[in-house]
Order: sequence, then C-alpha cells, then structure tokens
Amino acid sequence: MISPSVYPAILSFLVLTSSAAASDGEPTSTTTACTASSTSGAFFDLRHDAAIKPKPDGSRPSHSRGAPLTDYKARGWDYGSNFTLNICNAVVEPIEDVKDIEESKWQNISAYYVSKGDYYSLGFQSAKPVTRGKELVLQYTGGSHCGAKKSRSLSLSDRSTVHAGAAYRDYENEEDEPTSPTPEGSDEGENENEDDSDDSDNDKNNNKDDEDEVRRKSTTIFFSCDRDTIGGNAQVSFVAVDPDECNYVFKVKSAHACATAEPHKPGSVGPGSVFAIILVVAVFVYLLGGVFYNRTVGNARGWRQLPNYSMWASVWSFICGVAIAGGEFGCQIDGTCPLGSAQLPSDGPSQMNHFVKDDGINLFRIPTSWQFLVNNQLGGNLDPSNLSKYDQLMQSCLDTGAFCMIDIHNFARWDGQIIGQGGPTDEQFASFWGQLAGKYAANDNIIFELMNEPHDLDIGIWAQTCQKAVTAIREAGATSQMILLPSTNFDSAATLDWSLLAITNPDGTTDNLILDIHKYLDEDNSGTHAACTTDNVDVFTTVARYLRSNRRKGFISETGASSDASCMTAFCAQNSFINTNADVFTGLVAWGAGSFSTSYVLSLTPSNQNGRLVDNTLMKQCVLATWNNAHNNSTLPTRTSAATSTAVSSSRATTATKPSSVLVLTSTLLSIPTGLLTASRGAAASNFPTNFPTKSNNTISASPSPVDTTGLLVLTDVFSGTTLSTLALATGTPPPRSGFGDLITAQSDAPLRTQAATTASESSLSTPAAAAVSIAVGTSTLWSLVFVAAISLI
Repeated sequence: MISPSVYPAILSFLVLTSSAAASDGEPTSTTTACTASSTSGAFFDLRHDAAIKPKPDGSRPSHSRGAPLTDYKARGWDYGSNFTLNICNAVVEPIEDVKDIEESKWQNISAYYVSKGDYYSLGFQSAKPVTRGKELVLQYTGGSHCGAKKSRSLSLSDRSTVHAGAAYRDYENEEDEPTSPTPEGSDEGENENEDDSDDSDNDKNNNKDDEDEVRRKSTTIFFSCDRDTIGGNAQVSFVAVDPDECNYVFKVKSAHACATAEPHKPGSVGPGSVFAIILVVAVFVYLLGGVFYNRTVGNARGWRQLPNYSMWASVWSFICGVAIAGGEFGCQIDGTCPLGSAQLPSDGPSQMNHFVKDDGINLFRIPTSWQFLVNNQLGGNLDPSNLSKYDQLMQSCLDTGAFCMIDIHNFARWDGQIIGQGGPTDEQFASFWGQLAGKYAANDNIIFELMNEPHDLDIGIWAQTCQKAVTAIREAGATSQMILLPSTNFDSAATLDWSLLAITNPDGTTDNLILDIHKYLDEDNSGTHAACTTDNVDVFTTVARYLRSNRRKGFISETGASSDASCMTAFCAQNSFINTNADVFTGLVAWGAGSFSTSYVLSLTPSNQNGRLVDNTLMKQCVLATWNNAHNNSTLPTRTSAATSTAVSSSRATTATKPSSVLVLTSTLLSIPTGLLTASRGAAASNFPTNFPTKSNNTISASPSPVDTTGLLVLTDVFSGTTLSTLALATGTPPPRSGFGDLITAQSDAPLRTQAATTASESSLSTPAAAAVSIAVGTSTLWSLVFVAAISLI
C-alpha cells in the first residue's frame, strides 16, 4: 500500500513528466534562416541573396542589407518557358491563377514558370539550405501537379528553343497538330495538350497508368562559390528537369555561397560565455575550497572563512599609520624593560579616534615589552592584570576599524641576554607568542611584529628562532594575520638578510610573512637627531628592487624625522616613494605619538587646541599628504639628492657571494678623500689587511690617492651581490644603534651589483608599472591557454 505522504511527490512527478512530453513535441530551432553549417565547420549565409520587396515608393528598405529588390530570372532554353524564382523568400512579383495551388498560398510560392498564360508553381518558400558533402543545396516542394501521362507534353527534345524574353509559348504538337484530327464526339478540352492538368478526375480517365497519388513539382537549387559575380549579385541558371517534369534543377553562383567562419548561434554557448563559465567555476572552486579548508582545518568563522581574507581585505589600500608609544618607555637596547617605566597613553584612544576620523589613518603600532605582559616572569603565562591594561588600548584601536600592530620592544633580548643565543630559549619565546596570538587570533586586523630592532646577533640562529615563533602563532589559530619578520642591525633597511626568506608558515607557504624594516634619516639612523642627512629614496629604491627580485613584501614599521627644514624635504620624499611602491611595501608607520609630548624631537602627537586635536606640520605634509597624493594621483616622487654624503667611490670592484649573506669585496680600488675615516672592526666588518694603516682608535688620515684595499673587508648582514654598487666608509664612529652596514648603505649613491647582476628579469621588475604589465601579460596568457583548452573540448 502506498503511503499517502508520497502522493504529492507522485503528482509532482506526473506534472513534470507531462510538461516534458509537451515540450518534446514542440522542438525549437536555433538555426538562423537562410544559413547552413557543414560538419567540417564551414558556415554559409545566403540572406544577402534573398530578394525583398521595395517600399511603396520604390525605395530600398532599411533592413535590406544590400539584398536585391527583384526576383531572379532563369532562361529555360529548350524547355519552352523561362523561370522566375527567389532564394529563401517567396517571389517578390505578385502572381495569380496558379495551377493546382489554393489562392491563399500563392503568396508563399518561391519559383514558377508561365505556360499558355497559366502559372505553374515549382514549390513553396523554404529558408533551410542544407549541406551535402561539399554541396550547398536549397529545395522547394509542393508545387503544381506533375507526372508521366500518355497525352502529356512532347519530349523535351521535340520542343523548340524559347528566346530569353519570352513569357510563354505553346510548343507542343506544333508540327503534328494540323494532321491530328479531333475524334468525333470527343471533348476538345480532353484532346488539348497542356504542360499540366489541374483536374485529377480527367487525369484518371485519360491516363489510367497514372499513379494513384498526385505528384507535385519541386525545385532543387545548387549553390557554388563565385566571388567574381557581376555587381555582387547572385546569378541563376536553369540546369535540367526530370522526364516527368517534376523536379527542376537550378545552379546559383554567389559570393555568399563561399564558406566563412560560423558566428555565435543564438541560444548556444559562445566563446565569451565559455570563458565566463570557466571563470565562474574557478571562482566558485576557489571560494568553496577555501571556505571548506578554513572551516575544517583553521576553525575559522564569519568572514575569516573566506580564502586569503586578510590579503583581500587590505589589497585595495596601502596601510599607513602612527605609533602610539608609551608601553615601551624605559626599554633599553639590551632588552632591559623596567615594569614601572611603561606609560601606556591615557589619551591613546582619543588620539586614535582623531587619526582615523579626521585623517583617515588605518594603522596603529602599539609597543609593549615581554616583561610587562608576563609580569617579569620569564617563561611564565601572560599576566592577566598587565595584559588587561594593554588589551584596553588594543581594543580601542580595534574599535576604530584600523589595523593594530603588537610591537614587542625588547631588541631580541631579555635583560641583556639574546633570545635563543644564550638568553631565553626558543621554546620560551614561541610559547609567549603562542599565548599572545591565541588572545587575538579571531581578529584579522591584528598584525604581529615579532620583535623590535634586533641587533648584534647571529642572523642565521635568529631566523630559526623566528621560525618557531611563526609556527606557534599559526598553530594558535592566527592563520591569516600578517607577521613581521625582523632582521638584525636594528631592523635596518640596509641589512635585510636572506635567512629570513626561508621562514614559512606551517603549510610551507610564505603568505602574510612580511619583512620588517626600520629607517631614519639622521646621521646614524638612530632617530635621535633633528637634522636629516640621508637620502632614503636611494635606500628604499634598493630595498624595492630586492623585494621584487625575491617576490616578497616589506613593511616599514618604524620611520620618523623632526620638523627641521632638512627633514621636511627628505622625509616627505621618502614617504612618497614608499607609498607609490605599494606593490612591495605593504605599509608605513611613522614614529611617534601616544605618550610623547609635542616637544619631542620626532613627535607626531597632536596638540589639544580648545578641546580639538590638531596635527603638526610634519604629520600633515610628510605623512598624510604624501599618502593621499600618492594614491589619488598615482605619481612617483621627484628624486632628491643626499643631504650630506661622505662617500668613497669605487673605481673597480669584483664581488663574489658566499652563503649566509656574506658579501666579499675581493679586489677594490678606493679613492680616499681627505679627512678622517673610520673602519669598524665589529661584527659587520672583518679581514682587514695587516698593512692597512690604523691607529689605536681605528682612525686614519689619508690624502686623495688610490689605495689598494684588496681583501679589505667582509660585509655581513647586507644584501646579496645584486644590491650594492659603491663602497663608502663613513665618518665618525659607528654608534651601537647603527652598525657598519647602515653607514655603508646610507652613504652610498647606488646599489652594489655583481658583474652578472644586470639581468633582463630584474630590469623588467624595476618599477611597479612594469611588474603590473608583466603580471597582466602572464594572467592573460594563462587564461588564453585555459580558453583554448576549453574550446577544444567542446
């Protein structure tokens, strides 16, 4: 027994089945009238050969497309009558008294001839030419009656030739008629010879051998390609008729009978649709696959389920912001950070609201220390009380909708001991970051800066330490946030190290792993002097080239200058360059606001004027204006010369690259200018020749003359052999914050290059525009291949 619950389903099925059956009985055609396609792909369009009726005033209709306005005429030669026909359409000229055809159908006749004043149809209109092999054929059927009869016409061979202008003639019995008596008592109409008879009863009486079923005349038109037709119009010729005068054959020469490429058929899937379908499928696979992976593997929810959400969320704008300082106050470069020195800014939330609402800033860097977050308990868990204080500032940042960067301001140390190199273990550092990342894993606007300004350490070991921290962050659930990878030498732009490029996410990718970069413009890159003496456009040109060649991105998480006149030009030029090279520079953070007073040399803290926060000139011109101008106008900055540069030019240099980012200058002639020069013997320079003139204080005085410095020094923690081009020895003693590598790059005019460094690939990626063109060409090529492959399968 069938359950009553299934009746609705059965009824629905029957309705659908009946609908389908009804639709099957009403086939639709997508073939365009008067066109045909062969199995080999050839396409024929005869619409231009179909004659159409002119307007009542005799003018050509607007939709005529050059079609003729009169019917085609074909000479009958030995047949005895000439023919009138049209292609695909009914004949244009009106006709009447058509034998064996109802009057209502006269208007649909496409071919006919006239005999003894009567019209004989050769078939009704058809707009469906077909291809048979290499032949293009059009047929008309349903004409006047025809068939073999004893009393019928003379054979074609007995007929006389008709001239071209004849309308009709009676050629039958023209010799026999005088000697053919009419039988007595017979009906004259029964003995009269005609081409065809419209009386089927008489046919049966006089021709008993006729077929029981009436046959009708038809037309077969063969088309041939002829691009040299006179005036471009088709030419029609009568070819033959069968003995029963039922099938009439014509040949048409026309340029439109030549095969062409088949256009898109209405109702079918064209090339553009195929491409769109492939694109839509690819997008759906990308979205659904990414969502499935992020939900099941990454336990993501909400918008974070979308694949590469962080990248797409930030792809439309360069991130520009300000450091809200205070939490790092008291921290020294040896990693000592007294808890009582931290001064989280009480007006930090109001400053951030001002920067976002009034200035459009979309990033804040919020420094703190490792000691503060764990209440000075190395290896311990995050301290709830101190974490709550820091988190209040972070939540105020997140409430603005901006990106919020967690900055651990420890210089890769804990109370003088290097992390992973005699001090805190890698595991302790990774555990700390795992706990902190778990706290903010659900928010994609968080940026993790692993460490502020590491220095004087083994970069290879430090890279391994960073790798463990990255793994801990990702495994804590922060799978899509940006992580900034700090190098040595105080994160200097001059010392990006190749070791950092080997750091990956747990899945082996480098998505959202960004190189951390700091750079100031004063004489020692410390950000402690008012005057700006360095052309950082030179420096960042080198950095941009490095990033493009390695297909990575950098983040300038700390840079700054004073309001000194020398800085208003240099700082603005630097920031303009960074903004307009956003293909490799993800963001920029200017130092600093927060707990800094407005009198601080690098202050960007807004002043309170009658209860309203107002930015200083440096903030307006060199941070906000350069950011807005670069993205509104898409213009590159005008390059400025270095303010003051004591450089030593290289007249000849041969370089070789060693592992671990060691660049060896093996044969260099330097022209030493007059003055005091310092050669550092620190970690960044070694292998001084024994005959190199030095004093106890490492200071030498030399007159302008070539000095052979073969084997002079080995520079570590600098770019590979494709980045520097001139060597410079800086004046003054390198301060702890700077290091030798900073001075070299800051004092150099152009990047150092090996003899084989100038390659076409690097040149092609030297500008964002060129890189964009390269990406566009590559993408177009890829989709072209996909398109061709798809077409080949259809």
